[in-house]
Amino acid sequence: MKNEIIILTRSLPMHNIGGMEVVCWDLCCALANKGYQITVLTTVLPEGARYDNIHGHLKVVPISNTIAGKYNKAWWVGTAEYLRSNMGKNIHAVISISAAGFSCLKYKNNFKNTKFIMQAHGTSYDEFVSKMKSFSLKKWCASVKNILWFFKDSFAYNKFDYIVAIGDSVETSMKKAPTARIVNANKVIKIENGIDTDLFKYSKALKERILSKLDIDKDAFIVVSASRLHLEKGVDNNLSAFKAFNNKVENSYYLICGDGPERDNLEKLARDFGIEQNVIFLGALERKELVEVLSCADAFLFLTKRVEGLPLNVLEAMSVGIPAIISKHLTFAESGKLKKVDTNNYSEVSNLLITLFKSKSDIKESYIEERNTLTYAVDKYCQIINDKH
Repeated sequence: MKNEIIILTRSLPMHNIGGMEVVCWDLCCALANKGYQITVLTTVLPEGARYDNIHGHLKVVPISNTIAGKYNKAWWVGTAEYLRSNMGKNIHAVISISAAGFSCLKYKNNFKNTKFIMQAHGTSYDEFVSKMKSFSLKKWCASVKNILWFFKDSFAYNKFDYIVAIGDSVETSMKKAPTARIVNANKVIKIENGIDTDLFKYSKALKERILSKLDIDKDAFIVVSASRLHLEKGVDNNLSAFKAFNNKVENSYYLICGDGPERDNLEKLARDFGIEQNVIFLGALERKELVEVLSCADAFLFLTKRVEGLPLNVLEAMSVGIPAIISKHLTFAESGKLKKVDTNNYSEVSNLLITLFKSKSDIKESYIEERNTLTYAVDKYCQIINDKH
């Protein structure tokens, strides 16, 4: 039976709990649950890493001599060799998460009935622009890599049968200059990030448990963010906005989910603002732990400075039913529960939080759209894998 799918990714949630990793793993598990035999090629796993093999339908294969979560020569050679060794087998599809499968494309002609699909989370050009806007010398120097990747992309994109854009901004970027010059727009299909709504749903019991664990008054107003602690993610903006709000509503707390290189600086900023007693850094959380924290939230903040595809954290908050305040440049449509602001307009954010404080309620209803559910996304992937889209 032709039901084997090979998925290539440099990192999984076992390496790092980021948006790309979560989207990839959810797709792997969902396809396995549909009966496909899934083989995931990735970099060396951390010691003790474990995963559910979905009744034997899911296998993770670390490529030897790789570096956890990073591309190196061993990755490009090892993944290509793995695919070469499977020539003659009836492989249903090869899915490259971002550029992870680029070196396998040289064997594509040996897999006549196999769909080669790339899942695109952004473009090299957009990454370049984002870094240039950061006004950071380090980021400017790093942007040179994005220019090099643009030329690598130009040799790879059109060899795929389909390129899946994970959101509106990625699809738009793929279809406009300069990226449009190196990709056939007819191959670009938008399948937005899908959230496991069975996991990400509100629970009053979870809320009470986490508040008790953190020793927080049940009547306190809780603000939450969830992201890597990188400068571009705007957690410093969140802190500035929360400071303005906390000056007016003292019984309020800001729970910061995530870890990263900016943590020390952000902890210092909280101390400098004099709000360290009301700001709790929770570190990197497992997804079930994140659901607990979201269940106790009265507001979700994401004042990112970065050009984002379709941020998973915002979708997760929507699925749980948490009102969100996000950066104006993100592609979400405003609604009664989702407001968009300039990233550094702290007084506006504070006023929006005060409005939410005045209408604080324990009733949380999901407002995520169907196209952003995992069930919908996986059905769309099955359609292109089987050429029925």
